Amino acid sequence: TQSTWGHSECLFFFVVVTFPFISPSSLFSYFCPNHFKLCPYSMRALIGPPKDTIVPLDSLDEVQALLEPILEFLRSKRCYDFLPASTQVVVLDVDLPLKDTFAVADEHNVTFATLWDRRERKYCGMMTVTDFIHILLQHHDSPQSVQEFMNLPIRTWRDQRTRTSKVDAILQCGPEDSLFTALNLLLLNKVHRIPVIEPVTQTLLYVLGRKILLQYFAADFPLSSPLFSYSIMDLEVGTFGDIHCLKTTDSVLQMLQRCMETSLSGLPVVDEDGRLVEIFARYDIIYVAKEVEKDLSIRFSEIVKRRPVTPIYVCSKTDSLGSVFTHLMRSGVQRLIVVGEDERVEGVISIGDIVKLLFRYVKKEEELEAVAKKAKEEGQPSALAEGTLEPSASPASESGAV
Repeated sequence: TQSTWGHSECLFFFVVVTFPFISPSSLFSYFCPNHFKLCPYSMRALIGPPKDTIVPLDSLDEVQALLEPILEFLRSKRCYDFLPASTQVVVLDVDLPLKDTFAVADEHNVTFATLWDRRERKYCGMMTVTDFIHILLQHHDSPQSVQEFMNLPIRTWRDQRTRTSKVDAILQCGPEDSLFTALNLLLLNKVHRIPVIEPVTQTLLYVLGRKILLQYFAADFPLSSPLFSYSIMDLEVGTFGDIHCLKTTDSVLQMLQRCMETSLSGLPVVDEDGRLVEIFARYDIIYVAKEVEKDLSIRFSEIVKRRPVTPIYVCSKTDSLGSVFTHLMRSGVQRLIVVGEDERVEGVISIGDIVKLLFRYVKKEEELEAVAKKAKEEGQPSALAEGTLEPSASPASESGAV
């Protein structure tokens, strides 16, 4: 019937379709036949990339020539080109109490925030989940000590970190810097994100991360290059073999210590037979932070109950770079767990590993720093001068950037 608002009124209904005598894994496999599997050990969905045609790689020497057009594309794009139409930027005053910092992170569902020093009137760094992990590990023997420390301002924490480790000024790039520059800065400094700050007015435009950068790259650069048809095993992308795995019986404290020791932001969780059942990420500590006592002795199984149920994204070492790259972008995760036919963990591949592949033959860090210093002396505005290709001694993976 026609309503007074000028549109047709409709009745909504649902159709329930039943599949008799079909198991849950078969039901989901009906809709995702190529890349869905239900893990029988944890009843979690294991989602891998669709299978495609793999081209055998005769020699790694072929890779260098295939990377050159990609690097030229990265050099041709500016950070300003990736400025989103709408974005959320969280900026915190360094005199804000630490407890409010992580409350804001939880409320806005972010894992980082840019810090502002009103005394110096400039951006001075970033606060991330890793900082909270350092605080918990430093005071985990005394929950009361954690509560007292969380009442202190961020500035106090930064001052302590400066005395115990090297804390540099904020790493940043400008809107006119190329995508090549931004990715290279992230790679050389082993960080996940970098603020884009307008140099004249010191205005924070947005924060670029490796995942966002590669998403824009995937949207603009065709993945038709033969490079993306080679398997990740042939390209030696990722970490294979001796993988640091966690047990379901491990405490949160043990898991956090292992993450910090290995510099990994996520680790696979396996059962007694080495089969993948879960994945632990640093961001999971947020679910501990919500508890007043912040007890790190609790088992990982308690964390699983508090966090949302999400699939485990996996791949195999014979999958192509293109399918793995697309799978990472579509799933929105930082890493894929490489598993075999029996769900045993064989490796890990991360966004950081793919960035490392793109820059495998770029000049070494010290040479790039010399070029950047020269560019600065000549008054060039770029944060880091463009690099050129040269053979690398070793293509080894660095999944520490997971």
